[in-house]
Amino acid sequence: MNPVPMSKGRIVWLSASLALMGVILSGAVTGRAPNHDSTYGGLKVFNEALHYVQSNYVDRVEPDLLMAGAYQGLMAMLDSDSEYLPPGETGDNAPSAGPADVGIVPIRSELSMRVLAVRPGSPAGRAGVQSGWFVRLIGDRPAREMSAARLGRELAGPAGSKVKLTLVKPGDPKKIELELARETPPRQPVLISMPRPDVCHLRLLRFGPDSPEAVRLALAGVARNAVVLLDLRNNPGGSYEDAVRVANLFISDGILARLRERSRERAVYEARSRDRVWEGEVVVLVDRGTAGAAELTAAALHSRGRGRLLGEKTAGVGAFQETLALPNGGALRLSVAKYQDPNGKPWHAEGLTPDETIERPREDSTGDPVLDRVLGMLAGPKRKAA
Repeated sequence: MNPVPMSKGRIVWLSASLALMGVILSGAVTGRAPNHDSTYGGLKVFNEALHYVQSNYVDRVEPDLLMAGAYQGLMAMLDSDSEYLPPGETGDNAPSAGPADVGIVPIRSELSMRVLAVRPGSPAGRAGVQSGWFVRLIGDRPAREMSAARLGRELAGPAGSKVKLTLVKPGDPKKIELELARETPPRQPVLISMPRPDVCHLRLLRFGPDSPEAVRLALAGVARNAVVLLDLRNNPGGSYEDAVRVANLFISDGILARLRERSRERAVYEARSRDRVWEGEVVVLVDRGTAGAAELTAAALHSRGRGRLLGEKTAGVGAFQETLALPNGGALRLSVAKYQDPNGKPWHAEGLTPDETIERPREDSTGDPVLDRVLGMLAGPKRKAA
């Protein structure tokens, strides 16, 4: 008798449950360091459950698909950045993304795929997509069956080509179906404007090798008595090292960030006095799409007293990953350390809480009402810079 094909989604959920059973029984979820006996016991139960499924489930299940789902379910119990990468998605075998995209940065949220950030002015941004929405389908393929890296590649492609997406808002089961044309992202990492003579709105779109120099050049043309509004909304991050360099433009000395493993400090990032270029007032605007490297810069300025945080609670992405090869040709992308603010407080899975919450309107609106409100707040008496 030939195996009856089984939906990949059902395989993922079934095998994730098996993986969860093994993890719980081994003591990993409770935070206890499992000893050899408990680990062996958990694996024994997992093997028994796997045997029952293969022997008694109403449809025959291919072992390779079942185990792939188990690996994915196991990693989903850890954090949003840890995931299983199937064979063909790692190293030199991984395909490259296309030159254009729709402006969505995805992240895994347990066994679903969530929109981490939406690039301002992108096709997704113009269509009203917001961070926090869930990606259900890309074309007719379930997004939850993909790694975040693969979903990002599927969202990219040639400029002008189109991609169909099915999304849902949190707490709303109604499906939102969109067909978006891919566009080439802007090259410049910084958008700068002067909404008032005494306020410089500096929007940093991403963190990369060109970001620190772009910010430095932007600050060079700002009057010393102005307020710099560093806008990190919907900034999904990028290079943490470049985020440290951006923070250093506003801070002359001391610690900017830390990186800590389970039992030791892996790195300490300190400011260099010669790199500071801005001594005036700074206000940092964040939202739930502010993630990773963007959170590092925000945390450094806030904890060192160099910038108030305004907006929404941030995404809570701040872990350092290593890719560990597996015998089957796949790999584990595993979080092995967490970034911390200068005081040693991590934000991974917690996010940064703003000094004053300014939420975006729930209904679609023209313009940028959050920015308008912040500009109104900055019309008051100025604070002395630290």
